[in-house]
Amino acid sequence: MPAKSGRQYAEQPFPNQTVPNPTKDRPMESSGLTVPVENEESWRDDPDLIRKFNEQKADYELLCAEIVYSVDALAKASKIRINSVSSRTKSLESFLEKLERKSYNDPFTEITDFAGVRVVCFYEDDIARIESLIRKQFRVVEADHKGKAIDVDRFGYNATHFLVYLGDSVSGPRYDSLRELVCEIQVRTVLQDAWAIFTHHLMYKHEDQIPDSIKRELHALSGALETADTAFQAIRDKRDRYIESVNQSTERECLVSVSTNLDSLREYLLREFPGQKLETHHGELSQILQTLPRHKYPTLKQIDDAIEATREARPWFYEASGSATQEDGRSATFEMIRALWIVDEELRDKTRIVKKQKEMLRQAREMIPRDEAEE
Repeated sequence: MPAKSGRQYAEQPFPNQTVPNPTKDRPMESSGLTVPVENEESWRDDPDLIRKFNEQKADYELLCAEIVYSVDALAKASKIRINSVSSRTKSLESFLEKLERKSYNDPFTEITDFAGVRVVCFYEDDIARIESLIRKQFRVVEADHKGKAIDVDRFGYNATHFLVYLGDSVSGPRYDSLRELVCEIQVRTVLQDAWAIFTHHLMYKHEDQIPDSIKRELHALSGALETADTAFQAIRDKRDRYIESVNQSTERECLVSVSTNLDSLREYLLREFPGQKLETHHGELSQILQTLPRHKYPTLKQIDDAIEATREARPWFYEASGSATQEDGRSATFEMIRALWIVDEELRDKTRIVKKQKEMLRQAREMIPRDEAEE
């Protein structure tokens, strides 16, 4: 059954689980369930309603777990980098508080935020890509693009919300109890999420609650964050174009025009050693780059020369050092630094490696024709 619209979306940060407080909660005598003291009247008036909430809570937790898993897997398959995917289920205290504030004919149909998933991405244009994944994977019954309805001088910040049910792609007894449960999915950028967290911390949910002097500062900050979101995306796009230009420098003589930096070196190594992982551990390439004398390796040409010159010397070194059988574990960064150690005596001597290995590297250098070794 499609969920009703017109609700107010909660802006609180995830997770939003409520831990029972022993000083203000106590168990119901008849059910053994924990009840907040200030809501005892609700328990007395309609215990069946509270019992149903507790019975469904586990299903909503399973629904959240399923949607978090699906969104994360789909984003990775589509190569969309996501900062985080989190979830929360509505707490009993929040449920009772909402029943007191509003009038419902059927709260389990009309309340749509029992389950919530928040997707935080890096760039604004990723929101549309994530929306496409959500629409393909789930049955979307409502979509609310909040930013499109906000005037430029209004307090607030963009966010995109969906109400979804599990799609037809899931089947089996595991999902029978989840199919008719709705989940709210919020999609934001990192900066949009930061805005929501800070405004929740300041407890400003409506503009008319804010002092005018603070309101002006919040308007200015909202505009600055929106500008920053756009700027980060522009920087990302510029970086992508730069990487594309590096990849188009396929001829070796063109490498002299490509400066050595983390982005250019990463793309070069991935192309030079296809099928090999880039790094043995995360951050390895960045660490190696910090050790390279920039005056000796200003462009990719110098690194490419070292790799080309050691085509035969490197396999000999691996055999001599007993690492020939570890080929599957060698990264492209590993190959590059061994090539540089072979041809660059200064770099080799200032590196912390055992004396025996340094001697083998010197022997490997002797295998390189003198004209190539001196380039």
